Amino acid sequence: MAPARYGDYALHLNSSLFLGPWFVNSTYALVSLTLPIANNTDRNSLLGYTTILMNAELISQVINSAEGLGRTGETLLIGPANPTNRLPNGMAMKNTEDMPELDIRYVVPVNNSGSKRHPTRTQEGTNSPFSISDFPAVYKAFAATDPSGSRLKATNEAGKKVSVGYAMTTSAMVNWAVLVEMSRSEVWQPIATLRKVIVACLFATACLMALIAFPLAHFAAQPIIMLRAATLRSVDPPSMDGQSEVDFLSDTRDGPADDPVDAGSEVDATMARKEGFRAHISNWKRKREADTQVKREEQRKRAFRIPGRVKQRRGCIKDELSDLTSTFNDMSDELMVQYSRLDERVRERTAELELSKKAAEAANESKTLFIANIR
Repeated sequence: MAPARYGDYALHLNSSLFLGPWFVNSTYALVSLTLPIANNTDRNSLLGYTTILMNAELISQVINSAEGLGRTGETLLIGPANPTNRLPNGMAMKNTEDMPELDIRYVVPVNNSGSKRHPTRTQEGTNSPFSISDFPAVYKAFAATDPSGSRLKATNEAGKKVSVGYAMTTSAMVNWAVLVEMSRSEVWQPIATLRKVIVACLFATACLMALIAFPLAHFAAQPIIMLRAATLRSVDPPSMDGQSEVDFLSDTRDGPADDPVDAGSEVDATMARKEGFRAHISNWKRKREADTQVKREEQRKRAFRIPGRVKQRRGCIKDELSDLTSTFNDMSDELMVQYSRLDERVRERTAELELSKKAAEAANESKTLFIANIR
């Protein structure tokens, strides 16, 4: 038996023909499925064909269902604009920008809720075919190497801005594409909201860090600031009588009885009168050396100052700064103790030198008087 033909489409043993749907009214439609009948004794022998008429209500229910589609979502079923629901023979869809001239149609008219985005493709409209180039997302569905995909920024055949997800049917009987279309504003609303939340969280975090960074930095650097202040807030080393070394040197220099310069002034004057100009020069040198020594001691005293103690924070947490503060205070205490001992030893040594100096000056005075009497 020769293969039957329906237009340009030929039915073979391994092929089928799916026609429709034909809408009887707004709620009822029919489809037909034609299948070949093979000989049981000879699989290559074609006995005839059988056609089955079916109700298309199942397809309509799937297309008209709005479950999970939000406010503006709708399901679209698109196929070639020919009775066989197949692409023309020899047409190859490639994922390129050069779309072929192909007319397509909505297999099931669009719901009345989509009349704004598809004004003439609803059940009350003409649902006329249109070019595949008017709806590029449909071409992506037919030409895609993957079975499904999406385009967030797309335009439909009426030029409306939409977002679509698409997938090709896996049936070998038809070349249909199933699209889920939503208004672009509804699709981008959660994205824009999420973006605003992320930006707000970012700025809030930045502001929070800016507010707490300075107090935290100040609190963390407080021990170092206290150590620095302690080094600037240094104290004079103590002396035996409670006054600083500078005061002690001033007192010994200005004292009327113990100052070696004042005590020997009369003797120097006598020596200057009896020994002449050379004795006067020697006396002036001795006084200058004594003044220089006193000034050197004053400068040394001004340069050396013991740093004060640092107030330690009370807490259970011990860190490196706490150890450093404790060590710094121990160092300050030890410096104070050692300098007190050193000051005591210097005073003892100074007293011994004073006695030795007075004895030498007394001997020198006796020698000078003796020489003066001889002359």
